[in-house]
Amino acid sequence: MIRRNLIYLRGAYGPGNFGDDLLMISMLNFLRTLVEDEKITVSIENPEFISNNYKKIKSSPINAPVFSKIAILGGGGQFFSFKGNKYKQLNTPFLRRLLSLLKVGYSIMDLFLGFILRKTYGLGYKARNYSWFCVGFGPFYSDFTSERLKMIASNKANLISVRDEKSSIVMEEQVGVIPDVFSDISFSSQYWLSDSIYKIKKLPSKDSRKRIGVVIREWGFSSSGLNLVDKLLKFTKDHNEYDYVYILLDKRKDESLIEKYKLKDCLVWDINKYSISDFCVLLKENIDLIISSRAHGVLVPTICHIPCISLEIEPKLKAVHDLLPNATWLISENNFSDLKNKIEFILSIPKVELNDIFIRDLSMNLQKSEESFSKLKNWIKNILGNEA
Repeated sequence: MIRRNLIYLRGAYGPGNFGDDLLMISMLNFLRTLVEDEKITVSIENPEFISNNYKKIKSSPINAPVFSKIAILGGGGQFFSFKGNKYKQLNTPFLRRLLSLLKVGYSIMDLFLGFILRKTYGLGYKARNYSWFCVGFGPFYSDFTSERLKMIASNKANLISVRDEKSSIVMEEQVGVIPDVFSDISFSSQYWLSDSIYKIKKLPSKDSRKRIGVVIREWGFSSSGLNLVDKLLKFTKDHNEYDYVYILLDKRKDESLIEKYKLKDCLVWDINKYSISDFCVLLKENIDLIISSRAHGVLVPTICHIPCISLEIEPKLKAVHDLLPNATWLISENNFSDLKNKIEFILSIPKVELNDIFIRDLSMNLQKSEESFSKLKNWIKNILGNEA
């Protein structure tokens, strides 16, 4: 059977990454304000989440072909290629790979049509109207050619936007497309966060020591990024004047770090266990400050008014800091020795003053995020006419 629907939301959803889960939920809740649930199909690796939480929204395996009137790529997501991150041919025998694909929901028709579409159009799905919506773009290196970028980005997309200025520059330089520049859609928190979060107060510690959340991740793209993660973990061992909570935002990729580094006090994101709001409440109640090696490990706590230090293991962490230059702090390889001083400084800022800083930085990004949703909404309505 050929998969068809009115709107197809395309992203790398479902493997258990906190940021991707948040972006998916935001986009679904936004689209539900425009069309009925049954007119939406989303690509996702764990379809049971959709069937359990959105009864009428349809799901498809991530790379299964879907034919639609509107295809929206993103609502976030990062397109990049690090040095050495080359595409590798799968060594799995064909029959074993075929059986594994059928087991997770692909049909023979999916595999056949997907192959034809990718060979013909460069994409494994087909729509009358395409949008790249508030994506991150870059960095790209020699193993991800400009020709391939042009093929993907110019594939009839008539609404293209990015979430930061750096992505806009890379897209214009490497693809020749000048996108709209907005911000990360997470700033429109009405789609994923309860307003009650701002009434939550931190629970008192038994020994009055400050608790620092440390967002760590398995990182194999660059040695400098890996070194920074190692330095951060060493810092937590050497500075026992604080209590630490190790936060893992991608269970499948990062949970092995618990055993590898003998971590004790851990909080692991699990979409089947927590809602986004519930997880944020846990952070708000238990953490004084967060040091994060993940972009949404900076964005989301900051939106919840939890101070964050962005650990620059990749350009995306610097981009997040640039979005929130006053409400976040940046640590890189060059200034890692300043980490202790930054922690002490941030913890010394009065709560009232800190909240004012949050509100100022967040309000500018919220405005941009709302503008992005407004533009997408008008684009969809113009296509659908009276259907939306």
